[in-house]
Amino acid sequence: PGEFNLVVVEGGHKAVKFMKKLVMRRIKWGSDDQGSDDDDDAADASGDASGGANRCVMVWEGTIPRAAFS
Repeated sequence: PGEFNLVVVEGGHKAVKFMKKLVMRRIKWGSDDQGSDDDDDAADASGDASGGANRCVMVWEGTIPRAAFS
């Protein structure tokens, strides 16, 4: 609940559209399959409260007057 990642996408219309589709549609955030990855087992053993409730939420979408990154 207290941890999150923020993704900022800056670019032309085509690049932003590609990233939006990738993040919002193609990535399975709430994956149901339980693989035998060591990371998953370690997270379960440490008492991770998220319980696999990964999700992606768009906070803001719009244009800015000038580029923020070089």
